[in-house]
Amino acid sequence: GMLLKNVDNLTANLATIMAESTSPFVQEKFPAPPEGEGSQQALKRQLKDTTCHKFRQQMASLMTELRDCRPHYMRCIRPNAFKQPDVFNMDLVLTQLKYFG
Repeated sequence: GMLLKNVDNLTANLATIMAESTSPFVQEKFPAPPEGEGSQQALKRQLKDTTCHKFRQQMASLMTELRDCRPHYMRCIRPNAFKQPDVFNMDLVLTQLKYFG
């Protein structure tokens, strides 16, 4: 599937350009490699990150955030299909309650 086809490596130039972006979102997704000792090793590690690997990491992060959430829903029941005040259609309300759970 999609994960097997997208195993292309990020080039050093692309990784550097994305890390230097002015967009905070892009900077977060493509952090700059650390400077100084071992920066070559960090760059090699970054180049080994394939599109597939990054996609999996981002999906795992998203799933973790979603599992930690406690969503709350507020359902609005429409009393009539015409959006008019003081008109109450009992069949419409019961249908909504039945399908909303």
